Order: sequence, then structure tokens, then C-alpha cells
Amino acid sequence: MGKYLEHIKMDAFGAFSNRLIGPFGPGMNVVFGRNEAGKTTFAQFVGGVLFGWEEARGVRNTYKPQAADRAGSLFFDDGEGGEIELSRGRNAEGLKGDA
Repeated sequence: MGKYLEHIKMDAFGAFSNRLIGPFGPGMNVVFGRNEAGKTTFAQFVGGVLFGWEEARGVRNTYKPQAADRAGSLFFDDGEGGEIELSRGRNAEGLKGDA
């Protein structure tokens, strides 16, 4: 079996803090809930960890320290019984890294 997203840890993002989401399994997983439950926030968090947090002007802030106001991790099953963690935090000073 290949790599897949196993679970998500949202340290701080929007209204969520210290939130664990999952477990997910291989194949297709569906996230559903009532209006305003946080589905879009969840999707923005995943995109932010993978590609950088989007600033208000649409600029991605790529380099960040860990102790920040947006932080969290995606945990992937490595397909060999182990786990891979991908973490990202927001640069509290608002500094922009190279694209």
C-alpha cells in the first residue's frame, strides 16, 4: 500500500487549537458536517501545511518558526508500518521567504 494521510494535528488554526482529526484510511475519505462546522477551515489548514499559509493579500508565506499563531502537522502512513510528519508554523513577524 502506498503513502496516505493518516491523521491531522491542528495546534492552532482559526478557531481550532489542539485538535486531532482522523484517523483516515487508504483510498477515498469523506469529511462532512453541518454548516459552519469547520470543513473549509480544515481544507485551508491542509493546503497551508502542504503549500504555505496564505496571507490576506494572497501571498504565501513559506518560511516560518514553529512557535507561531498558525501551526500543525499532517501525519502520513509511509506504507511500511511507519509514519511521516509534515509540520508548518506561521511566521509571527510576517516575514516573507523566497518563493
